[in-house]
Amino acid sequence: MSVLNENIPTAFVAEALACVQGLQLDLDLGLSIVEVEGDALSIVKKLQRGEEDRSKICAYIKDGQRLSKGFQTCKFKHDHQSMNEDVHFLVTEGLKNEGQGLMRNE
Repeated sequence: MSVLNENIPTAFVAEALACVQGLQLDLDLGLSIVEVEGDALSIVKKLQRGEEDRSKICAYIKDGQRLSKGFQTCKFKHDHQSMNEDVHFLVTEGLKNEGQGLMRNE
């Protein structure tokens, strides 16, 4: 399944939103143990802390923290950009296709 998100102002917001959407998908699939990898260290740290966040992405952090409680185990892990090349490729190709993405579920 692919989701087209419009009006995403920064890559930072996109990373946080992708995390929330991934967690929701994992819950919808009935997974009980998940490991979430992201290349934005500050987002990973905010999600790990479980504290109230006051940044511009606080709504996404709060949603991510709330969703993570729905799993038996949920770990957030920092994954360096160089290890995240496949995701970068998919995003880049999706943008080249004017937001149409690479996968469609019609």
